[in-house]
Amino acid sequence: MSTRATERCFREGLALFLKGEHRKAEAAFRSALAENRHHPRALHFLGFVAFRTGQSARALRLVRQSIRLSPADAGFRYNLGLIHYEHNRLRGAMAAWKAAIRLDETNEDAYTNIGIVCLRRCQFEKAAEMFSKVITLNPYSAVAWGNLAVALETCGRKEEARKARAHAHNLNRDYESLVQLGNIRLRAGSCDEALAAFRRAVKLRPSDPLAILYLGHTWIALDRHDKALEAYQRARNMDPGNATLNYFIAALGGTSVPPAPPRDYLRAFFNQFSLDYDKHLIRKLQYRVPEVLCRIVRQLRANDRIASKGRSRKDSSAIGRRAAPQVFRILDAGCGTGLAAHLLRRLGTHLVGVDLSPGMINKARALGTYDELIVGELAERMRTRPRAFDLVFAADVFCYQGDLVKVFGAVFNTLRRGGLLAFSVESCKGHHYVLRPSGRYAHPQAYIRRLAEETGLVERRVRSVTLRFERGQPVAGDLFIFQKI
Repeated sequence: MSTRATERCFREGLALFLKGEHRKAEAAFRSALAENRHHPRALHFLGFVAFRTGQSARALRLVRQSIRLSPADAGFRYNLGLIHYEHNRLRGAMAAWKAAIRLDETNEDAYTNIGIVCLRRCQFEKAAEMFSKVITLNPYSAVAWGNLAVALETCGRKEEARKARAHAHNLNRDYESLVQLGNIRLRAGSCDEALAAFRRAVKLRPSDPLAILYLGHTWIALDRHDKALEAYQRARNMDPGNATLNYFIAALGGTSVPPAPPRDYLRAFFNQFSLDYDKHLIRKLQYRVPEVLCRIVRQLRANDRIASKGRSRKDSSAIGRRAAPQVFRILDAGCGTGLAAHLLRRLGTHLVGVDLSPGMINKARALGTYDELIVGELAERMRTRPRAFDLVFAADVFCYQGDLVKVFGAVFNTLRRGGLLAFSVESCKGHHYVLRPSGRYAHPQAYIRRLAEETGLVERRVRSVTLRFERGQPVAGDLFIFQKI
């Protein structure tokens, strides 16, 4: 069995596990482990299958084995705590959750569970401390405010307890707070809690489309596309001119595919995620595209330098053999919070970032790594900078743009002769881009190559990779390097 087949068995097992089909999931995990007995995630979830089927000792053995193989995985430690807690081994549960927090200080579920154990042990001051930390991470958690009120009341801190209880009560009755709470839980992957919050919000304001829109997003996360389409269409009936609603209806096949998302939607989406975008990508989605893409660019440039030393003047116009410029100027296209900045700085001497979201740009500015940062639409900005850059770098950017004709034209305009375009796309079959239920676009290799040929860009490298993981499932993509000759 190949590595790819091993991963396929693991993914099948995980999908079955999430559906509650434990016996079939166990068989799939065993198939993955038959090829690679040191696969940490297959071991871990095989242990969790044992936990769900009442095999406590075996569950602990397998989960501990997975932790030895992957000691930096906070999720593994957190799940170990759940197994201990389910069997009333509170000391083991506390130790596991504290270890999870040391690895991930934003794990509010671990803080919550420690607080609950402290309440059981009558350690009320410690419980209040834990729930206060949860509120720092998530001020819209009615559960944390309610538990904090209980802990403070028992400590004799009556006035503080009264305020905490009132806050919890208001969160359960306030529309805006419920929408905020639902968004936070949805981003954390707690879809059932998000669903409950949005449903309560809809009951409070049944004619307001906002909570219904987010209800649709939650159904998407639960793979209930029928329910999502129903929610989006219900919201559109209240607001027929809402471009964002029309966009998500199109993503579910309700209308024809638009060439791009509404700009206001994209700006608001990334502004909302700017505070924890890096943690979300790296920790939750295991996103590593900038590292891989920069490594390919670095190797390509090194090879070109070696080739240029042995060429004659007669070959000076050959593809990929132009001498590297003394000042290597880079455009980080869709730079976001600057996740790739430290990697790109090693490649070039002048680094410019552009992004549609002011919130993202503000986070990137705090790094102090960029020579210049610009808020604006990518193609428009590139058209104003003719022959300005030696590298245009676009990691996880083109999935938010369907029609790339104008983008490729703007790239050609802004690149110097010999300059490189390095980017990632979500992959699909066929000859044209598609809009997925996630709200992101996928582009087939045939479409990308046709655009590049029409624009005058020459392909230097292509690599098929896993871009990230979503709900345990890999998102397949392609990394491309093209050159302007």
